[in-house]
Amino acid sequence: MNVSQTSKSTRIVLDATLRLLLFGIRITPKPLTGALCALLYRISSLFNRKDRSKIARNIDRILDIPVDSDASRNFQKRVLKHQIDSSVESFKSGFNHQLIHIDGFEEFQGKVKNNLADGRGLIVITGHLGSWELAAYFSALASGERFNALAKPSKLDVATRLLDEYRQRMNTKTLWTHQRSLLKTMVKTLNNGEALGFVMDQRPDGRKGPTAQFMGQPTTFAVGPAWTAARCNSPIMGLFCIRQGPWRYRLISTDLLPANHGETDTEAMTQLMASEIERVIRLYPHQWVWNYNRWNF
Repeated sequence: MNVSQTSKSTRIVLDATLRLLLFGIRITPKPLTGALCALLYRISSLFNRKDRSKIARNIDRILDIPVDSDASRNFQKRVLKHQIDSSVESFKSGFNHQLIHIDGFEEFQGKVKNNLADGRGLIVITGHLGSWELAAYFSALASGERFNALAKPSKLDVATRLLDEYRQRMNTKTLWTHQRSLLKTMVKTLNNGEALGFVMDQRPDGRKGPTAQFMGQPTTFAVGPAWTAARCNSPIMGLFCIRQGPWRYRLISTDLLPANHGETDTEAMTQLMASEIERVIRLYPHQWVWNYNRWNF
């Protein structure tokens, strides 16, 4: 068997394994989901040493929580447990949207309708905080149309396909960031009066964008959200879907710039958006992905 055949066989096995795991999560009754999440957390604890180390290093630098303290270990546990709980609930809601109880939707929907009324589209920014997948779903529901969201492809082709399938069930079209026509598609989406979402707290790929103060650190961001807002004169909203308890979430929405704002300073706009993400992270610090290498500490 040659290398290409081995690689293909590995992909097939991985695809089947992931689909089997997700099927098991899907068919787990709602009352047993908490126990399932606890089991998944215990299993993941055998393999997440690197994640814990990243969290400890980041919160030591950003939140002044000493690496080897009980406070750090408790913080690590809460972050990783939240990631499992919210991921499982978000995934299961793709097959039954009634599973999730949401607060703040009516307020958010009113803001969306007002922002879309000028025909300039709408830019919705969020971070890897709470459940960004549910944020996309409720954005689609609020606008009454399909939501468009940028995303980086996973390093695993299988994971990318599964994510695309999931997002389609959530009425979200994924605009993959590696596509050559991405900028053209972004502008067309806004000019068509549609909503466009950015999860903008990741490191930018390729060409660096503006630098903003974020969590007390000079941090480089992708220029896409600010560039499209300036190009299309589109309004900008911040949206975060925060977990309040099992199956219960709350939308935190903020108008950041109105339609026809005339702003062209991409650095100032990026700082405005970065500050909004930081504001909500500091309100709900355990729900952010601290196990991501956002800075080189």
